[in-house]
Amino acid sequence: MDLGEALSAEAKLRPTEGGGKDPPEAKSFGKSSAEDVKRREMPPPPVTNCYVSILDRVCRGRGADMMQNALKTSGPYDELHVYEVEGRLEGFPHSWSEEGFLGCWYEGDYSFLFFCAPREGLVRGFLDGRPEARLRTAVVLPYEEWEAGGPLRPFRVGPLWVLPPWDGAEPQAGEQVIVLDPGVCFGSGHHPSTRACLDLLVGLYGRARPRRVLDLGTGTGILALAAARLGAERVLAVDLQPLAVETALANVRRNGLEDVVEVRLADAAQLLGEPSDLILANLSYDLICRLLERPWRGTGCWWIFSGVVGAQVERLKERLASLALKILEVRGENFWFSVLASSARQGGNVKSFVSGPGA
Repeated sequence: MDLGEALSAEAKLRPTEGGGKDPPEAKSFGKSSAEDVKRREMPPPPVTNCYVSILDRVCRGRGADMMQNALKTSGPYDELHVYEVEGRLEGFPHSWSEEGFLGCWYEGDYSFLFFCAPREGLVRGFLDGRPEARLRTAVVLPYEEWEAGGPLRPFRVGPLWVLPPWDGAEPQAGEQVIVLDPGVCFGSGHHPSTRACLDLLVGLYGRARPRRVLDLGTGTGILALAAARLGAERVLAVDLQPLAVETALANVRRNGLEDVVEVRLADAAQLLGEPSDLILANLSYDLICRLLERPWRGTGCWWIFSGVVGAQVERLKERLASLALKILEVRGENFWFSVLASSARQGGNVKSFVSGPGA
């Protein structure tokens, strides 16, 4: 999913001084009241020319001081500070990793810089020598409101026990543990589309054993990790966002699954020919349709499509039928739908399950 779909439209963005042309589409950040949205100035520190993400530092056992509060709160950070910059930025200073820099998310020609502390002055200093880039908006919101709409808590899906690294909850006997730090990427497991994917994965592995899995738009890597825990022998997880790739890599490492899950920075459309028994596509409806228009080499594979809203699911079902893909199961919650399909030769009966208020 892209940033605009992963975030709620309720937050208010305050334009920064200097303006700039309007972005191609509105950007919004989480569920935040007007009083949560603040702008704070800070003096810029010295700038260098290399970049090491804080996620990689934490994953490798460094940056421990910054994570100490993780054991005391509902998340690793109290709040997020997000700066929207017109222009595509690269070459972030190494020193930013000590200033609470969490990474950069790209949307078209816009860069979204994430910090766990107010750093507008830092960002402005970085932009001083880049006349093609301009700070558009700044937002601050509680971390727990970022994606889940509340504190990130452990949850179970079949034999899977998913928990954040700052939660010490113990799994039950026989449960497969996934330790997941979503950072600021999509895929905490609390969104209806991700939950449905996990449900479908568990159900599929209860009756089949896809050995090779392709996860398109992996985000935090949660679906790739789930497939590996359920029995996949090889999982290729891909994403176009460098920040998502870093986040997924960190989660693969903290779960000790480097030998099973490969994370790659790549365009999903270029990997449809990758041999696979199961393809996961938790994306947007438009992107799913664009992928289905491209040639792909089927190996009798299964598909799980998600990120489909409302009436889009009927159009997706028609599209799948035209491609001789058999719909086996449809799940829905709060107008979000997920579909399990396979080539017709896989067999199986169509099953629909719709739950949740407003479904």
